[in-house]
Amino acid sequence: MSWTRAPLEELASAIDYGITASANFSEGEAKFLRITDIQDNSVDWAKVPYCDAPPKKLANAMLADGDIVFARTGATTGKSFLLKATPKNAVFASYLIRVRPTAKIDSGYLAHFFNTDDYWGQIRAKAQGAAQEGVNASKLASLEIPLPPLDEQKRIAAILDKADQLRQKRRQAIALLESLTQSIFLEMFGDPIGNPNGFEAVELDGLVDRKRGISYGIVQRGGEFSGGIQVLRIGDILDGEVRIDGLVRTDPQIASKFQRTRLLGGELVISIRGTVGRCAIVPETLTNANVSREIAVIPSLERERNEFHLALLRTESAQRRLRDDVKGVAQSGINLEDLRKLPIIRPPLDMVEKFLHICSKLSSQRSRVKLFDELGEKTFSSLQHRAFSGQL
Repeated sequence: MSWTRAPLEELASAIDYGITASANFSEGEAKFLRITDIQDNSVDWAKVPYCDAPPKKLANAMLADGDIVFARTGATTGKSFLLKATPKNAVFASYLIRVRPTAKIDSGYLAHFFNTDDYWGQIRAKAQGAAQEGVNASKLASLEIPLPPLDEQKRIAAILDKADQLRQKRRQAIALLESLTQSIFLEMFGDPIGNPNGFEAVELDGLVDRKRGISYGIVQRGGEFSGGIQVLRIGDILDGEVRIDGLVRTDPQIASKFQRTRLLGGELVISIRGTVGRCAIVPETLTNANVSREIAVIPSLERERNEFHLALLRTESAQRRLRDDVKGVAQSGINLEDLRKLPIIRPPLDMVEKFLHICSKLSSQRSRVKLFDELGEKTFSSLQHRAFSGQL
């Protein structure tokens, strides 16, 4: 079935930028939604900061149910989020673009379209060529949207909503296993920052290969370079793992200038700008890849303890310590010097080995659940393709 297509600007009453303001976590005139507050297609409004701005600016940026916001720059360029159960007096930051759909299109249908290969192909084409990937409001407005009758839009959205609920349940099972690892860590070792057990502790910098040190990656990687060097970005780190499916590539000549962050496999990586604190162990399959400037590479000398160190970095107290070190407003992040000083506890080896043995068993369980999740993702992708090609 062939549907007409229309530019997004004909289907939206507003495609606009948010406001520039300082985030305040204690008080303010309105909740201040930022790119970093949108995680795994959800927002924990209790953790979203406040902001103050002139009344007219606040009124123009006020969010409502059915609005869709987009990340317009950085590693998450093109990621979108459909507003539901929006709190009163919530506005959005300038690094987001808001689309407010008209009655011509169902917001749920449009939100699902913004996850299709069709959409991402258009976004990548429009984002290329800039020193830092991004899309502006005019580029977003020119996106071509397939436009079936409104009743069909709502039917498609309802079907995909139900399928997405099943996806979320599988991911909740994976998250439960992840939280179990954290619970076991805390039970065995306690708060790694407060260190109530009095374990020996050293600074993170004391555990790394001195020839490489802790460094951040490529500052300006340029556009996509076919056959080039793979580059790991913040969006490629999720739930303590590196996702290799969506890696971008850069010119080998650009990558060659950042030898200290050339990956060998087995390093720890952690995001230090924007969404601070995402961390993972680099798989061996990424040997010779590199990282973006938003990520620091930690070339550990104790790879046999990597899982222990990863679990430590993912604890709430370690994440809170990292957040406390964040500086800046528009481009917030942590300095490498602060990261190097992060305290790392050194429990007895037999305790660490026991923990690693438990981690190995939990990892096997996660692998089985993720296998089902991957099969489910393929089914969902097929359903999504059929939905937007008129085959449902």
